Amino acid sequence: MKRIELNFLQKRRFSWENEGLKFSYYALLSLLALLFLVSAYFYFKIKAVKPQYESLNLALNQLRSSVEREKREIKSLEARLLPGISFLNSGLERKGFSYTEVFYMLEKALPSRAYLTELTVSSNGKVVFTGFFASSSSIKSFVDSLSQKGKYQVYLMREERKAGGSVATIAWDLKGGGK
Repeated sequence: MKRIELNFLQKRRFSWENEGLKFSYYALLSLLALLFLVSAYFYFKIKAVKPQYESLNLALNQLRSSVEREKREIKSLEARLLPGISFLNSGLERKGFSYTEVFYMLEKALPSRAYLTELTVSSNGKVVFTGFFASSSSIKSFVDSLSQKGKYQVYLMREERKAGGSVATIAWDLKGGGK
């Protein structure tokens, strides 16, 4: 039988005599050193930029909250204006309706010492005025002068006497729209 030597590892010792092996080892060490230097450079660079990033992030968050506030404001304005705008658009679609004539009639009919404080437009074609008038007779003259031409129906909805005058709510039915 053949005898196997157990000391074969001793015979095959690692030697640095191979130039290719030496070059690969030093190239690997150089590459690792370069990677370490690059990562250290970026670590300190990021650490230096972090305060600027945080302030920029804070400014961006403030801008986002400001934009959200403005969006909510726009939506509330739309909600308040949309009914009036839709009424005005439907009025423009009617051929015989003249806003110029309506405002001219309002200007002529409004008595002295009378102030309109609110103007609302309902979906059923009624314009509702709320205003402060000097007396009940000035309310009556306002309603009479508005309905004088007979094109529109004008009626007093509510009157409340206050110190120094009366607050009245007057409805003006525009459905007929200036025949």
